[in-house]
Amino acid sequence: MSSPNGSGWVTPMMLFLAGGLVFYGLSRGPGSCPANTSRSQPPAASVAPPSTQATDTLSAATRKSTPLVHADESNFDEILRQADGLVLVDFYADWCGPCQKLAPVLDRVAQDLNDGRIVKVNVDHNPQLASRYDVKSIPTLLVFDDGQIVKRSMGFHDEGEIRRLLQ
Repeated sequence: MSSPNGSGWVTPMMLFLAGGLVFYGLSRGPGSCPANTSRSQPPAASVAPPSTQATDTLSAATRKSTPLVHADESNFDEILRQADGLVLVDFYADWCGPCQKLAPVLDRVAQDLNDGRIVKVNVDHNPQLASRYDVKSIPTLLVFDDGQIVKRSMGFHDEGEIRRLLQ
């Protein structure tokens, strides 16, 4: 299996490495990215607004009328306590491709919600929350009922799957 120039090992090695990467990707779940909560700073283009957006979501009018909110470590528990019905929490990051693909799906589902709420948590800005709920890959979706996790799912989901999670 050796070529005259001694490079016969390159192709088998590349196939071996590619197979390992495919296996690793399959073991993480479909459409998921590793949650890198140790990133010191997200890329400049993806820096989210400061947590004032999340704090503003707790006003009384917003609590009742906005089914999709952004949460951080300072208000996450309060949002869960005040929710009526199921709460789907999306742990995401701006740099994650599957998370970007999931965002408009969550927006569409949120527009039709009568009961419940969708909460988005950026793992780069809230690493303690991600750690608290053992988020190892993103997107990770947790469904809470009365403050308790009742469902956990990882990776991209289409609109029908998201709606089933909220039933």
